[in-house]
Amino acid sequence: MILSRLTQPFARMLGTQGIVKTTEYTPRERYELLDRYYQSNGMYDDIRQAVKSIPAWAAKCVELRNPTTAAVEFYPSKLWPGVLPGCMPLHIDGSNAEALQAAIEQIWKWSNWSAKKQVAARNIAKYGDLFIRVTTSRADPVEQLDPESGAKKKIQGKAKSVYLELIHPKYVTDFKLDERGIVRALRYDTPQGKDAGGASHTYTEYWNDVGVQKWNDHAFDYRTPLDRLGPADEALTWKDLKFDFIPWVHAPFRDLWESAAEEQRGLPLIWPVLTKIDAANLTATTLHSLMYRYGRPTIAVSANWVDAKGKPMPAPTVQGEAVNPREFSATSTIDYVGDEEVWRLPGLSKVEHMVPNINWQAQLDLLLADLNEIKRDLPELYYYDVAAAGVESGRALLYRMAPAIDRVIEVRGNAESALIRAQEMALSVGIAYGVLDKSLGSYDKGDFNHSFVEREVVMSDPQSLGETAKVYVEAGVPVGMAMKKFAHFSDDDIAEIDAAQAKEREAATGGGVQDLTDNPMRVARALAAKEKLAAATQPDIAATLQATVDKGVTAMTQSGALAKVMQKNTGK
Repeated sequence: MILSRLTQPFARMLGTQGIVKTTEYTPRERYELLDRYYQSNGMYDDIRQAVKSIPAWAAKCVELRNPTTAAVEFYPSKLWPGVLPGCMPLHIDGSNAEALQAAIEQIWKWSNWSAKKQVAARNIAKYGDLFIRVTTSRADPVEQLDPESGAKKKIQGKAKSVYLELIHPKYVTDFKLDERGIVRALRYDTPQGKDAGGASHTYTEYWNDVGVQKWNDHAFDYRTPLDRLGPADEALTWKDLKFDFIPWVHAPFRDLWESAAEEQRGLPLIWPVLTKIDAANLTATTLHSLMYRYGRPTIAVSANWVDAKGKPMPAPTVQGEAVNPREFSATSTIDYVGDEEVWRLPGLSKVEHMVPNINWQAQLDLLLADLNEIKRDLPELYYYDVAAAGVESGRALLYRMAPAIDRVIEVRGNAESALIRAQEMALSVGIAYGVLDKSLGSYDKGDFNHSFVEREVVMSDPQSLGETAKVYVEAGVPVGMAMKKFAHFSDDDIAEIDAAQAKEREAATGGGVQDLTDNPMRVARALAAKEKLAAATQPDIAATLQATVDKGVTAMTQSGALAKVMQKNTGK
């Protein structure tokens, strides 16, 4: 149970007894627990209600140092940030590449994937699981006459689009994957609200190797076995569906299972550090309670004298608490200087603050040590330290962010592999239902093969990239290769640069070989720059310019123009 999961670590830390765990928590309960950590506010309220009779729990724990939201939000900002299609560039080979690209982008549009991709990135980190269902939107049902009985019956409306639907993992009650991670069976239960009598109703789907069964509205919950739900309201075979695969995909945040018999759900981002997070929150709450006392008295008035018989005298009563600072009372023992209170106490009386006189810096260092330990398990948190520290070189930034970047690359690989399968399913379904063109081909023939282009998680510093490329050029690597491999220029960028350089070469030679023959002095200037061009840092450009000059000299020699130039400039 959720309360057991939360109270057991606190019980060990405080030396008290936690709630006795009687049953294993369900996956749905685990997702609800993770939601509480992500939302943060009031996540320990249920604990206080459950264990309020235990004295050791009197110090109410508050989620003051909960890093869950910051760690989770790193993934929407780095997994697929930006605008489609640029933020998820596709790589497609083959003659139908352009049509396939357009079809996938159309599926993204039908799916509102430009917005949903951020939800997907957040959910896979928060819950550890990402479920996508391929489904269709349809026109309203229509009535038709049954040719056999002559009776009217409603038939499903025509499909209008096919799209990718994100499903909250808590509604996936159970599923089974094969050794490749392909869904082979899945049960989906989603609540349908309550009736007038307060009874809850549920919609259930069960997919297996035969097709799908649907219970549209029943009064049981997700724990009820399928054989107790009664006959299905709808049972569709692959022939009815017009395709032969389960249109669901699953992607784990971290994949830990090794066989079909083991737990196949992914490991959530914060699951390995829940106890550490609780300990940091408990430490912070304790320090705050000592320092601020949360509404309890913070000042004590004491009397340090005795009467004639040696009996301790009571502390003096301080009056005038209700006096307005701008008014004065003759009976008040509190004066006001500006907005400050001045207490007038008799004899040896004194006022003391009840905040303990402890080494606060040492206590703060203890809390910081706890938070640094959490950062080792959640390297995503270093990203916010880097952002707060100011400008760093690209190399230093990548070095500090390396653990988090490695994890993003792993998660991106898991999620995009599942997304590719979902898109191939959507293409098949769209063709089967006539919302996509049949000329796209078929999955069986490999016509839907595509992938995503690799791209950076954290953008590198352009200056650092340029310096890296320059080192390789000076070592003999061709300029174009260095720009592409080490400075991450695209083919289009390199082509644009080449075109600009060619234009500059044309301008430097006065428009080409013909102009050289008509303008002999330009040949002289080109010859004078020959040695300088040969030593240029871009040898391919120098060679091109040298060839242009050589052609010009040859043409002038054949026409006799060069002899005239030499004769005219003899002795110069």
